[in-house]
Order: sequence, then C-alpha cells, then structure tokens
Amino acid sequence: MADDRFTFFRSYITAVERLPARQQLETLKAIIYYALDGAEPESPTPTAAAILDVVKPIVDGRPKGAPAGNVNNPYGRNGKPRETPDEDEEKKQINQIKQSDLFDLNQIKQTVKQINQEQETETETEVETEVETETENMNQKQKQKRKRGAGGTAKAAPGRTVFVPPTLQEVMDYCHERDSAVDPVAFWSFYESKGWLVGKSPMKNWKMAVVTWERGDGRGGGGP
Repeated sequence: MADDRFTFFRSYITAVERLPARQQLETLKAIIYYALDGAEPESPTPTAAAILDVVKPIVDGRPKGAPAGNVNNPYGRNGKPRETPDEDEEKKQINQIKQSDLFDLNQIKQTVKQINQEQETETETEVETEVETETENMNQKQKQKRKRGAGGTAKAAPGRTVFVPPTLQEVMDYCHERDSAVDPVAFWSFYESKGWLVGKSPMKNWKMAVVTWERGDGRGGGGP
C-alpha cells in the first residue's frame, strides 16, 4: 500500500548534493518514489542505483506511514510537539539506524568514486582504440599506394629510383630507432598533405627529411 508521507533524513540530501548536478534530480526522485510507492526506476544511472540501494534498508525498516505527530493537533497546550507511542517507536528506530552502518556516507562516496573511475577508464580505452584504428587505416592507405606504385604505373628513368612514401608506422619506427625529437605524426601528416613534395619537387629520401627536421628546431613542429 502506498504511503502519503515518509521521514526524509538529512543524510539523504547530503549524499545527493555530492553528485553532479545532472544526476541530483534523478537520484532524489528515485528515493522519494521508492519511499512513497515502493517503486524503483526502470533504468537508473549507476550512481542513482548505488545510493538507492543504500537508502532502501532505511526506508524498508521504518513503520509504514509513520506520522511525524498527531495529524489533527500535532502540538500540546504548552506549544511543544505532542509525543505519541508511535513517535517514540519511530525515534528508537531512527536512533538504531544512526548507530548502525546501514547508511554509511563514506560507503556512498566510495561507490560513486569507483563508478566515476570506471567511466573514465572506459573513455580512455575508447580513445586509445580510435587512435589505433585511425593509425591502422592510414597505414593501409599507404600500403595500397605503394602497391600501385610497384605495379608499374610510374616508371623511373634508368639509374633512378621511384620514391615510395613511407607509412606512418615506418616513420614512427624510424624516429624511435634514432631516439629522435621529431614528432612522427606531425612529420608524416605535413608531407602527406603536400603529396610528399619538397617545395615543388618530389621528395627523394624521407629519412634524410627527418634528419633535416631534427636540425631545424629539434621538434619538427614547423617542418623544413
């Protein structure tokens, strides 16, 4: 049977206020609807679900529909709140809850922290996967270009060799081998965007270009 009121502890709002603003309303509604109707949200965020799991034993342990005082006349003749047997029993239960570890604020903080760390780890993994995929795609494109060049579409004059642009992975390996300060991604992207031209002439030796970048500014940030 649904209730029309319940005891809202200060610890509830203290825990909710520690959450990001966009999660506070959802978590607060989850607590209220569970306390009044016993209803749980269908697809709560991990944070809201974690806090609700800690709050539920407190809500389930209170007297159903426990009043905060006499509904018709909550105050006595001396102006102080009227004490009732039900109210005394509720106070005992509240004291027991406060003395127990059912609602451990540190537990909630630790749970929220763990969830946030897991989300950050998932985000970092997704970014790393995207970078690896993009690098692999660029390498595949370069390999295809090299295959087309080796197929005889461009023949060099006798005594000369045809320049084959390196893949990004080859540039990264070469810079690592030299312990170079040149940024391989910046180097490769710079010449890839220019069609591997030096000025208006086709590049002859990309490894020597790396050395030139090293002698330029030590970082390869601006290119030759």
